[in-house]
Amino acid sequence: MANRASENPIITPAMVLPSRPDFEVLGVFNPAVTRHDGQVVLLLRVAEAPRKMSSALAAAPIF
Repeated sequence: MANRASENPIITPAMVLPSRPDFEVLGVFNPAVTRHDGQVVLLLRVAEAPRKMSSALAAAPIF
């Protein structure tokens, strides 16, 4: 098993672009690496939220 240094995270929220321009990335979790069709692929879970909340509008990501 590999040990990760807490002061040197693999990936941070600042390294990930949000799925929409009006969202911000709050956290990245469970990174994993695999090979697919000869390429190295990074998989991770991303938590996002709207940048500005409004009582008149509701924003949600579309999957």
